[in-house]
Amino acid sequence: MTISPKFWDLGHKLFKSTQETFPVPSISGDVFDPTFLALAELPRNRTTKALAPLSALSTLTPLRGHLTAILASSFFHLFDEFSPEPGSIGIFGEHRARPEKGIRIEVAGMNTHSLMRLFCHCTESWKTLWERYVFGFEGKVKVEAFLEDIEREDFTAVEPEGTSKFYMMTWSVTRL
Repeated sequence: MTISPKFWDLGHKLFKSTQETFPVPSISGDVFDPTFLALAELPRNRTTKALAPLSALSTLTPLRGHLTAILASSFFHLFDEFSPEPGSIGIFGEHRARPEKGIRIEVAGMNTHSLMRLFCHCTESWKTLWERYVFGFEGKVKVEAFLEDIEREDFTAVEPEGTSKFYMMTWSVTRL
């Protein structure tokens, strides 16, 4: 799933694949648009309703009740501590983070002078985000998260404290 089909096409170009050699469908859309992913209560059981082939789907709503896991990586910097609607179960991924939550300013890429301002979660704010704001209250899900200090030669942070450490948080959310 991507916000734009152009990203999927770029992936084919980058990895020298085609829809024929890598026949995995991509459903493009905005997960915050209720016409793309309709809001509803979390299903209590896996549905027995037949699912159309993935290549025939144009929204994520028909997948509700059919998925046991969703991988979501490297997009949580788009949000600070807000209250999104409940989504799915068995979610896991990786994301840049910090030992203490807050804004991080980084150089946007190699050979550039552009700066990027990101909100970075810490493991505790990440757990709070999922337990309180996504699922409503503690006890519905188990959130696990840990930080790893990653060596990156291409990384430059512009921080008041002068640190250039890069942290990656590996996380999972399991429904109880």
